Amino acid sequence: MAKLTHNCADIKIILNSSNPAQEIPYLLSLQAKKSNLVACWNFYPQRYTASSLSYFVEKTRTLKAAGILSQAFVALQRSDAQGPWQHNDKLPSIEMHRDLSLDFQIRHFVALGVDDIIVSTQFLNDEELMILNSINLNKITLNLKSSIEITSAEKTILSDQSVHFVRPDLAEYMIRSTFSRLKYHDHDIPPRHFEGKYFEKGDIVILNNKAQNYRGELQIISKQMVNDGIRNWVGQLDKSEWNIVDCLMPNREFSFNLVKKS
Repeated sequence: MAKLTHNCADIKIILNSSNPAQEIPYLLSLQAKKSNLVACWNFYPQRYTASSLSYFVEKTRTLKAAGILSQAFVALQRSDAQGPWQHNDKLPSIEMHRDLSLDFQIRHFVALGVDDIIVSTQFLNDEELMILNSINLNKITLNLKSSIEITSAEKTILSDQSVHFVRPDLAEYMIRSTFSRLKYHDHDIPPRHFEGKYFEKGDIVILNNKAQNYRGELQIISKQMVNDGIRNWVGQLDKSEWNIVDCLMPNREFSFNLVKKS
């Protein structure tokens, strides 16, 4: 395999990502050409047999550390989608994706740092092609069910595709996007009543006028915390989106897609 990576046509040599971790360092010790090595995950037509998320994350980090490109499969959710095997209960690379939307699967793999995302079943219809074309493959995106009460200023902050990134000094209770308070410091954000005593994991809040110089800061709540009146609730992430939030490491950029309002 090491010798094959030096082929004159630069054809890629694809390894199975589930192989033992020591295989890649051994190949590199044999002077394999790293740019011609790719690690690809299997797809799994049989339900309950695909990789766990924790194992996938562990192996992907190993590949990243070695500088090897990674590939993984996403599955169409239509019952008439065809795969290469007669038994076909969708063909994901990780089990948690088996019954989740194509949009989520791809956004999750982008967040996990997968380099090449392959649709494992055929044939894509027009709606699915539109979904593929609408996804930002270079940035983490979160689908947000926004509040029907959000103001135009709050919607502007949520919709900004360039301002949000994870503040590097990670807080215990939240992920902070602080540049929005600099860009929108002169916007009026009146306090708005919120029924709950607490904010819960997955809630999205924007600091209001009571927060003074913090006004306009956006926060993703990661742990139950008291509603102290300085934050306006602007929406909530579905539980599946929490898996993407878990990928928000310090300094990573992210943005929101505003979906059907709750």
